[in-house]
Amino acid sequence: MWKDKEQIKSHYALYRIKYREKRKEAAKRYREEHKTQIATKTATWQRRQYYTRRAAGICVECGLVPPASNLTRCFPCHESMTAASRATRTKLLQEIRSHYGEVCVCCGESHHAFLTLDHINGGGNNDRILHGSGIAFYGKLRRQGFPPGFQTLCWNCNMAKWRAGACPHKT
Repeated sequence: MWKDKEQIKSHYALYRIKYREKRKEAAKRYREEHKTQIATKTATWQRRQYYTRRAAGICVECGLVPPASNLTRCFPCHESMTAASRATRTKLLQEIRSHYGEVCVCCGESHHAFLTLDHINGGGNNDRILHGSGIAFYGKLRRQGFPPGFQTLCWNCNMAKWRAGACPHKT
C-alpha cells in the first residue's frame, strides 16, 4: 500500500477529479428519490439548532453573538429578518391592491395607509376566526387565486358600513 500521507492525499484527489460527474449524478438521483426524507431531516435539524442556540444564549440565526435583549436574534440578524419580512408584506399588499383596486370604491380615497379590504356581503368576523386577519388573510386570498366577494374601502367607509349598514357616501 502507500507509504506516506502525501501519496494517499494525491490518490484521493485524483479519484475525486476522475469521478466528479458520476458522484454528482448519484447525489442528484439520491436527492430526487429521497425528497421527503431530506425535507423532514432538514426541518428537524433546523428546529434542534434553533432550540440549542436559544438555550445557549446565542443568536439563533448566525450562532455567533448573543442576541439583543428580549430577542432570539442578534441585532444585525434581527434587522435583516425584519427587512425581509417587510419586503414580503409590501409585495403581498401590492398584489392585493392591484387585484382588488387601489382606491376606495365608495369615496375615492387613494392613500394606502387608509385603505382596507372589505367583504362585500359581510362575513368578515367568520373569516377572521377561521383564517386570521391582516397579512395571513391576504396570503390566503393569494393562495386561493384572489376570489371574488371583496372590495377596497377606506377605513371610514368600512366602519360606517359595519355600524350603520351603509356608508354615508352612498345615502
